[in-house]
Amino acid sequence: MRQHGWARKARTLAIGGGAVLGVAVAGFATTMSASAHYIIGTTPQPSVGVVDKTALADQAVVYADSSRHVTFFLWAPGTCGVQGASPVFTDSEPVTTASLTDSTVTSGTYVAQATGTFEWTAEIVITSGGAIESGPTVCGDEPVTVNKTPTSIDTTPSNARGAPVGTALTDSATVTGFNPTGNVRFYLFGPDNTTCNFEQTSASEPNGWIFMAGPIALVNGRASVPEPGFTTTATGVYQWVADYGGDSNNTEARSACGKEAVTIGKMPTSIKTLPSNAGGAPVGTALTDSATVIGDNPTGNIRFYLFGPGNSTCNFNQTSAGAPHGWIFMAGPIALVNGKASVPAPGYTTTEIGEYKWVADYGGDSNNTEARSGCDKEVVTIGKHSDGLTSTPSAGGVTGTVIFDTVKVSNGMDPGGTVTFSLYSPTDTTCGATAIFTSTVALGANGTARSASFSGTKTAGTYNWIAIYNGDANNVSSNDKCGDEPVRITAVTSGVQGITTPGTGVGFPAAPAMGLLLGGLGLTSVAAAEIRRVRRQS
Repeated sequence: MRQHGWARKARTLAIGGGAVLGVAVAGFATTMSASAHYIIGTTPQPSVGVVDKTALADQAVVYADSSRHVTFFLWAPGTCGVQGASPVFTDSEPVTTASLTDSTVTSGTYVAQATGTFEWTAEIVITSGGAIESGPTVCGDEPVTVNKTPTSIDTTPSNARGAPVGTALTDSATVTGFNPTGNVRFYLFGPDNTTCNFEQTSASEPNGWIFMAGPIALVNGRASVPEPGFTTTATGVYQWVADYGGDSNNTEARSACGKEAVTIGKMPTSIKTLPSNAGGAPVGTALTDSATVIGDNPTGNIRFYLFGPGNSTCNFNQTSAGAPHGWIFMAGPIALVNGKASVPAPGYTTTEIGEYKWVADYGGDSNNTEARSGCDKEVVTIGKHSDGLTSTPSAGGVTGTVIFDTVKVSNGMDPGGTVTFSLYSPTDTTCGATAIFTSTVALGANGTARSASFSGTKTAGTYNWIAIYNGDANNVSSNDKCGDEPVRITAVTSGVQGITTPGTGVGFPAAPAMGLLLGGLGLTSVAAAEIRRVRRQS
């Protein structure tokens, strides 16, 4: 408690009786009777506070009775005793004791809205009439220091749950204090500075941090790193530190290292693939594959695996003599170039029909995860070869002419197997009935085949061959149609019956003209003998 010297003197004079004491305080003149009521001492409650937080009060010990009250004044920094200045707070409180005695009077409270040294003064006022009887107390007797509000920072980094490399990171901060103004700086520390050490310098981090944004002015107590922030280039843990510089009413504040950690992992990658001959191809076709890895500037290698028709699930453990590793062909490792890689030509030449399946396997790199394309994503159906069939029947003639058919199979893959030749009679113009003759023969090494001969052309008209190539493991079957191979057989006219020597297609006249022929045509002995044989048979 500040006990005022003039109060002690007033008590002494009051005992001696009757004198008047004149006091000049803080620019104000006060007249106090030595026998009057007076202030003994004052004490600020408390003497140190925090802006916008601490309730300030003053306490006076007075010698007075209930006919008096105490008026308290709180002065802003630098205003106490200044002519014309007004206090920031005034409060009058009654003296509650009925008779003259020492008593304590406490003011109401005031929460300061600025920092600095405030000052209390007090005076005793006669309740009836309002005259000042004692005081005010002296400026400087009751200083109260009001300090800045301790502030804190609540921060929210982007991607707090983690993100892949290549993600752009930002941060935001909310400063908690007394209407904080001023600026915030945001510092980002990379994976190799786990303690957020501002002095840990390197070529890439000359200040310890890898990125700084600011100063950024608070707006309603908030500030954020402008987009796009910092784009990560490596995996690991990144840490933000937000630094608030304070203002006249708020202390500085800095968020702690480790409070804003963001884990950056590898970029999840995917593979876009494009096999050759995706629409299918005949056996013997060479297959290749190409892949594009989608990620963060992916590097590294790809291996391409081809699974044959016997491994429909692309099972690496399904081994056989022809596929000791599950796959029948592997190309790689092949380095990515601009994220792409391909199986070098010629790739794999197919040897059987069925479904072939590619699987592309990317091994990843420091910033990208591994990836593998799925089985059934790259299916290539290999079928039999389409071939061409060219058929050529033998020439027709008169009834009895021996006929046959020949074919050539082309455009296949070393075609083998058999050809079935069917002959239809002149009365079966649609080839819908049962063939009158069939012949199945093996296809020769040069892709050609010839039917057996047919000598039963006893009826004149148009005979039709149909040749069917029956195909083999690598080639489809093919055939011509009814009407593609007509053979015209005509009847003998003018009473002359055509005689055909089997296999020659040459006709001879019958017996009535034999004498003429023998006498005039000079037939060879062989021909004459043949005519005589025919005549005997008839």
